[in-house]
Amino acid sequence: MTDGRVCIGVFPDVWYDRQGKLLAALQDLAHVRFQSGRDAAIEDFRFVILANPADELLERASRCGIRALVYGGAGGPVAGEAGVMAFADREEIDRSLRGEQFAEPGGVDQCILRCYPGDAVLATRAGAPVWVRRYTDGAMSDRVAIEPRPLGDGELLRERLRANAVSELVPLIQFVREVAGAGDWEQPPPRACFVIDDPSLYWPSYGYVEFARLAECAARLGCHVAIATIPLDTWRVHPEVARILSRHANHLSLLVHGNNHTHLEMAREEPEDSRRAQFAQALRRFERLRRHPGLQLSRVVEPPYGVIDGAAARLLASLGYQAMLYTPSQFIICNRSRPWPTSLGAVPVDVAPHGLAAIPRLVMSRHWRSEVAIAAFLRQPIVLAGHHQDFFAGLGLLEKFSSHVNRLGNVKWLSPAAIARSLCMTRREGDGWIVRVGARTIDCEVPAGVRRLVIERPWVDADGEALEVQRGDAMEQPLRIEGASASHELSWEGRGSVRVTLSSPISSPIDPDSVAPPPQRLWPILRKIMVEGRDRLYPYLPERLVRRLRARISC
Repeated sequence: MTDGRVCIGVFPDVWYDRQGKLLAALQDLAHVRFQSGRDAAIEDFRFVILANPADELLERASRCGIRALVYGGAGGPVAGEAGVMAFADREEIDRSLRGEQFAEPGGVDQCILRCYPGDAVLATRAGAPVWVRRYTDGAMSDRVAIEPRPLGDGELLRERLRANAVSELVPLIQFVREVAGAGDWEQPPPRACFVIDDPSLYWPSYGYVEFARLAECAARLGCHVAIATIPLDTWRVHPEVARILSRHANHLSLLVHGNNHTHLEMAREEPEDSRRAQFAQALRRFERLRRHPGLQLSRVVEPPYGVIDGAAARLLASLGYQAMLYTPSQFIICNRSRPWPTSLGAVPVDVAPHGLAAIPRLVMSRHWRSEVAIAAFLRQPIVLAGHHQDFFAGLGLLEKFSSHVNRLGNVKWLSPAAIARSLCMTRREGDGWIVRVGARTIDCEVPAGVRRLVIERPWVDADGEALEVQRGDAMEQPLRIEGASASHELSWEGRGSVRVTLSSPISSPIDPDSVAPPPQRLWPILRKIMVEGRDRLYPYLPERLVRRLRARISC
């Protein structure tokens, strides 16, 4: 199959050179490639990015019907004041951002855009237009007042997309997606889940969370809530809690929250044997919950504080974990010295080494609506993690979250395990269907007319790995892919779409039961007793004190 990337010309060539890291990262977000205008004329391109162009270059682009993204305006850029970046509620704006507002600090270099009759203002900042769509002689161009700064050494694209920083990159990302068109990568519909960190299952309630009311609310809203329980706590499950979780397994599930939940216990650099013992113990403890039939268990680990040492991914996958939940900002800081792709945390599908699925999580804060919008804009699963304290006024927060997310349309509420199995991007080329997978096992829909699958697994090295393709109950002949990508001729016939499962079995799995436990320590037990007592005391505290404590606790 051909590469099929849409070519975008970049003028002037010095801008192309200065923005090399940024442009390379954008090629992971959309099926495009960038070419410097150094040795080409603007007429050689259908799509261009122009930085502070001369009027003559703009006229040539317009005369040739070239789609352009134009940076610059009247006068040079000046440092803008703090203000609200407001996106218009128009169909030209990505659905995830329509009508959204983001409070940004000052210091962003901003030009002045002149607007003319017929212009569509797509975004303003501090009341001034910063993104305008214009039609000239039938050619469409986007005029943007805020030019992105080059990515610094070790800086990742995701660090430029935060609740208080969207103005630099949103117009550029939307532009490259639009020009990629029908040949761009497609993702599954929006997927969402609310995670509640820390609850033990000893009693029918934990702090402000009453499991029966939570189950009823989740079922009524049609959403999914995952309870991130600490493996240290799984020695006891109250019978009523087990019945609730079993009865509402479509709306409530459980996942692994660390092991003992001590400070940064999965983020520290430590010997391989010590790390293996800890991770294996966490999974053994979590699997004790299978003694209670009907519970929906996700072999997904959410490390305390959403931070994990990136080197641990290979070990987690070998032990049988499906995925990890991670907080991009904290993960990047913790793993700054490692050679990650510049697009880490900004692409729809991230995969950690050895095929461990990586699911970004959002942390409950006063900016959660903005964070949800950014995750949706990046086509990522929307996973918001909070604590029982967030429900001190009732379950209204869950209602607000589900209502806000459901505005995106066709949202699939899934457990973390089901989200991991959905992590893929697909693209059609003729009678071929290209699937880039983000987990060792994924489910996808192969459309009618496809006769060849091309499976891309970014973690596979030159030695290759086995691949199993399963269609319903029918198993295809097992394959061995040499390298990260290979083609598979389909043997089935049929006019309709087909649901398939792509599995990459671990070649050398580690049985958690074969790993000796780590040395016993008193501190995790003492800490657990104190935290459990604190959280169960919350409902009896004055509301003002609870609000102050909520502001201090996040993990």
